[in-house]
Amino acid sequence: MPERTADTLERPAPEAAPAPVPGRDAGRIGRWWRMGPAMDGRAVTMTAGLMAVVALLGAVTPLATDMYTPSLPEVATDLGVTSAHVQSTVALYMVGMAVGQLFWGPLSDRFGRRRPLLVASALFVLSSIGAAAAPSIGLLITARFLQGFTGSVGITMGKALARDLSSGVRLGQVLSLLGVITGLAPIIAPVLGGVLAEPIGWRGIMWVLAGIAVALLTGCAGVVSESLPPGRRRSGEEAGWLRRSARSVLTDRMFLGYTLAQAFGCGVLFAFISGSAIVIENQYGLRPLQYSLVFALNAVVMIIGGLLNSRLIVRHTPRRVLAGALALSLAASLVAAALAALTGQPPLWLLMVVIVFASLANGPIMANTTALALEPHGADAGMAAAVQGAVQALFSGVAAQLVAVGGEATAASMTAVMGGAAALAAVSYLALCARPQRSAVP
Repeated sequence: MPERTADTLERPAPEAAPAPVPGRDAGRIGRWWRMGPAMDGRAVTMTAGLMAVVALLGAVTPLATDMYTPSLPEVATDLGVTSAHVQSTVALYMVGMAVGQLFWGPLSDRFGRRRPLLVASALFVLSSIGAAAAPSIGLLITARFLQGFTGSVGITMGKALARDLSSGVRLGQVLSLLGVITGLAPIIAPVLGGVLAEPIGWRGIMWVLAGIAVALLTGCAGVVSESLPPGRRRSGEEAGWLRRSARSVLTDRMFLGYTLAQAFGCGVLFAFISGSAIVIENQYGLRPLQYSLVFALNAVVMIIGGLLNSRLIVRHTPRRVLAGALALSLAASLVAAALAALTGQPPLWLLMVVIVFASLANGPIMANTTALALEPHGADAGMAAAVQGAVQALFSGVAAQLVAVGGEATAASMTAVMGGAAALAAVSYLALCARPQRSAVP
């Protein structure tokens, strides 16, 4: 097969979308999202029902964390433990999520997407029930780790399914749309958790999560078909397939560049998420409700960024849109850091105006780094998605900790981490991705 550069992968020749076939398409769930045929000749059709299930897969993690966190003080009181023990239920969930991605991703390259997805979703239901019924902090921590481990299948499998069913610009469009949908979860989850915390308590919230897990399992069983046929899977008879799959991904300079750019770009977001509540409420004196409105504004801006990206990559290549988004994130983050360093406490409206531009860049950064990193790895999409997700989760946690490394988050420390992360994202792209390499299409 002749080699093609990364740029040619991004611009498939325009082709007319296949017309609906009467009778065959009738009765399918929702209307068709017809993205046209993929570059390798595979027919690319995605129902609204499948889009909804894949979006729910990606939303499981913020739902399982943000709905639960408002109830942490109640957990400590109910189980008679310290806040440090309760924080472990959050930390171990994140550890399970990072480890789980590295397990489910390669497994799906070997056995297909559907079976591992159904198994993990069923185990997610059981671990959610276990968390709701846990009589002690030790069992709760164990259940939360298993929740993260099994729920992580959604992050990895959502990306792998998108790569199986699309490529090039269309892959970027699909990921942008999914990002818009899953972007609603961080807005809704904290509010929903706060509303439910008093009437039903933390156990009730865990039962709600168990119900969501059942809905996810039902949706996967009824809507998700196998997207990786046997002929494209890693053969179990192939000795060392796991090692070769990992080597294929980890030795790809462009993949590493896009993965690092995504991880550091996401670090900008998590520095704001982890530090903004303390900074805005303590340093600026806003009430929790006022802070939630500020947080929701940034989440809405990120959704707008995803919608803009789905249009921009049609007229420009995803790499060019990504480069522009990284430049915007870097400029906004450095300006915010300079304002905080020079004044100590810049006017909140001015600080938020600058941060909004960094939030706007987040959608294009996340969608395009995912699409460009996974594009050449169709045969190892599960492995590639797992590695990318694990690296992102790792640095997001590091960025969140760095914000309070001096003891308490301040506007200066929060924006300094944002600026540093944005700079690392730009450097990763320039050093590893600015000069496209020639690579064979799997």
